Amino acid sequence: MDSPGTLGIPDYRLSHGRERAKWGRNFKVWLSKTVEHLKARGIGYDRFALYLVDEPGDDPTRGDMPLLDVAVYIKRLDPNVLLYVNYCPETEQTIPIVGAAYDILCPAISRVMNHGRAEAYRKTGKRVWGYVTSSGKRMSPVGYYRRLIWTTWQAGFTGCGFWSYSCTGWGNVSTPGRSAWDDMDNPRGNDAAVVYESPTGPVSSRRWETWREGIEDYEYLWLLRDKLNRTEKQNRSDAVITQARLALAEAPAAFLAAVKGSHANQPSDKKVSTALSVARGRILQALMVLRE
Repeated sequence: MDSPGTLGIPDYRLSHGRERAKWGRNFKVWLSKTVEHLKARGIGYDRFALYLVDEPGDDPTRGDMPLLDVAVYIKRLDPNVLLYVNYCPETEQTIPIVGAAYDILCPAISRVMNHGRAEAYRKTGKRVWGYVTSSGKRMSPVGYYRRLIWTTWQAGFTGCGFWSYSCTGWGNVSTPGRSAWDDMDNPRGNDAAVVYESPTGPVSSRRWETWREGIEDYEYLWLLRDKLNRTEKQNRSDAVITQARLALAEAPAAFLAAVKGSHANQPSDKKVSTALSVARGRILQALMVLRE
């Protein structure tokens, strides 16, 4: 499937007059063919989104964000197409503007939490995820990767990700000859990949396995919240329910407080792992008790 760039579509932000009209005509064809291509392979609107540009930093409060115009144009062509954006850096004023144009908002979650903007994102009513970009082998599996998922829960977001699953080149992700097994072939000295290449396929790492376990943590938290919501509809208010509510409120906060400042593989990792075990244990115990 061709990309917009191979259809002769210039950069929208640099195009004017006839060039912009050409951009529109070509993009309309590309979008229609892309939707048809995916549909023929069983991929419906709910299973893909358009990612127009990485980390746009224009200021829509000054009318300086052409990607808002592009989003409106795409929705006019096909309102069912989902649009994804990892806009940064956001402000309290720009969040609702960008949120009105896009379906999936994915801000840098550490900045969101540091500036207290999670609620502003939730108020958009859109699907909100979060991401980080400082990944690498030196980062703690629990204190960095797994913490990200608990932070996502605490923010009230529904998805998260990181850069990167397989990057070994940074400036050029597809640089041939670079290996996840060798940091010396990377000018920045720290591959972001969480898997290693091999003749038989990807080889996992502690970081990737811990990420998977973090997703399971999120599922347990979701299950406990769902169970509590259903018991509230049954008007239950006994001591078991009270303890379960406390576990859901306190466990994530306690774990995140324990891992604060533990990005790298430091001696404090044992303390971090202990804090995780305690927090996870409280959630699982609450789930088990509510099942009885």
